[in-house]
Amino acid sequence: MPQPPKLYGLPKLHKPGIPMRPIVSFCWSPTYQLSKYLTTILQPLTDKSRRKLQSTENFIDAIKTVQIPDDYKLVSFDMKSLFTSIPLQLGLQSTKTAIQQFTTELQLPTEDIMDLLNLCLTSTCFQYNGKHYKQLHGTAMGSPVSVVVAEIVMLYITNLLTTTLTGTLPNA
Repeated sequence: MPQPPKLYGLPKLHKPGIPMRPIVSFCWSPTYQLSKYLTTILQPLTDKSRRKLQSTENFIDAIKTVQIPDDYKLVSFDMKSLFTSIPLQLGLQSTKTAIQQFTTELQLPTEDIMDLLNLCLTSTCFQYNGKHYKQLHGTAMGSPVSVVVAEIVMLYITNLLTTTLTGTLPNA
């Protein structure tokens, strides 16, 4: 039986003061299964990106083969509170752009995917200490589709940055 998502926290043991990472558990929420389904549809949009890394080990392996000229600088980015920092409109627009640029036909028409994604990203009510709240900003940590939307947004931003850079980038 569907239940409202529940908010809880996980300690960030690697951070000073050990702050809590807010997590919203969507496991029994009304949109959980839809969110999982959308994840399977959208995941191929990020799978073949050469800028997507799975782990620190993956990055170390990838960087071993890259020759960086002396007059270049290696840059990496880390987003603080990524899921809750993504404006919903940016998430939706980035996803729509990625779908339009994707060369393989997806399981649903773009308009249907976008309507369902909008439903999942805006249905972010949760319960904490017996009270109900609505998340007003970002995508909810704990919703399966939030992970792939965050990847799509980061690839979108990375593509914008690399197209504005002058010069050529070494191939990885």
